[in-house]
Amino acid sequence: LVISGPYAIMRNPLYVANIIIAAGFALCACLPWYAPVLFGLLFLHYHIVALCEEKGLHTRVGWEYEAYRGKVPRWFPRQLKPAFAYPAPNTVKETIYPERSGILGVTAAVIVLAAATWFYVIR
Repeated sequence: LVISGPYAIMRNPLYVANIIIAAGFALCACLPWYAPVLFGLLFLHYHIVALCEEKGLHTRVGWEYEAYRGKVPRWFPRQLKPAFAYPAPNTVKETIYPERSGILGVTAAVIVLAAATWFYVIR
């Protein structure tokens, strides 16, 4: 259970960052209509993923996760002060591997946006 760094402010900071980055790519590609669509679809996707992950964390970690969940909001931080002060070590592999589908989704969105930009703007 990672409860330090950005995870001490909100439970899903990586998902929030992915949503904002994807919407930003749409804006940078001069496709402003695509930004809210992408934002909504990714928010729905990550909300479902977060609900499933929370069930698993409750089962695996139990009361520690419930204490964390009670102090740290899922999506919107209540404050920028971390709820917990001690670090939880994590390797890069442990962090990146569970996010492979999100990474692939963002990569696919960037490819689609680049292709649309090339087709409608550059060509």
